[in-house]
Amino acid sequence: MGRKAKLERILGRGKARYIVLNGVVGWGVSTAAAFSAWNWYIHGSLKPVEVAVTFIVFPLGGIVWGNVMWGILKNQYVGLRRREADAGSGETQRVGKPTSAEGVRGP
Repeated sequence: MGRKAKLERILGRGKARYIVLNGVVGWGVSTAAAFSAWNWYIHGSLKPVEVAVTFIVFPLGGIVWGNVMWGILKNQYVGLRRREADAGSGETQRVGKPTSAEGVRGP
């Protein structure tokens, strides 16, 4: 599956689903579990309050992470579509200094 098709599939399922599955569960809960396991390994025990706070704070961070990643994926998709449109229209991109005919302003 190509990158564009993969992005279409992800974006087509919706923002809320992406944030919940990839942000809250995928990042937040898994990071909270790893953090709790690490603390248990280092300290030999866990306080219930610490575990509760960990499993609240990290999933909230997952909401932020999911929103940021959603924006990145959406921008990647828009960029891919724009490149496809440019390639399909036969336009070529210029490289180098612009000419005076392109409306470059002087100093």
